[in-house]
Amino acid sequence: QLPMTLDFTTNEQFSITEETEKILENLKEDVEIIALYDRVKGEADTQKAEVIRILDLYDRYEHVDVSYVSLNVNPNIINDSVGAVAAGTYSEGDYIVKSAKRNKRIAANEMFDTEIGYIGNILPLSYNVGNKTEQRVSTAIKYVTRDIIPNLYVSTGLQETSKDKYGMIFENIDNMNINIKEIDLSKIEKMPEDAGALVFLSPKRD
Repeated sequence: QLPMTLDFTTNEQFSITEETEKILENLKEDVEIIALYDRVKGEADTQKAEVIRILDLYDRYEHVDVSYVSLNVNPNIINDSVGAVAAGTYSEGDYIVKSAKRNKRIAANEMFDTEIGYIGNILPLSYNVGNKTEQRVSTAIKYVTRDIIPNLYVSTGLQETSKDKYGMIFENIDNMNINIKEIDLSKIEKMPEDAGALVFLSPKRD
């Protein structure tokens, strides 16, 4: 009956931090967040309902607009928002964060930390152990509004170890809003001028 909301969760998972508040208050350009699912159906889903509750906090700010669009209702929303080339990486349940400069995809499974448990030591079961919505969304907003994004190139032509084996490292780099690109040095004459760094992951030949 009172016009207020209080977050009593231990880690304040349904609130946003002062750092995020400063980012949103200081925005000088419009940012659009598009959830690729129907809001009403999303509120009936435990995980999506958590995300929606946090996105509502972003939607209160002048330069942020949050919308919910099901691909069943508007199958062209991805093409219209990010273009045909990037559209193939998106699927139902993902999130598009975009500005006039660029856009960023947040996969549905990136909103939560998950762990694998087993039923009867046989059947694997994935369950959430933490909500990362604020971290992912605020990072994406900084990414789409920055003037310059540094690039880190990962060499792939020397039988290197796959970067998938260094998943957490590259996830942290992505959270720093650094572009990660792969490059085969045998197929180029010189390094791209936009390269901020080049990484070799345990190459097996010169």
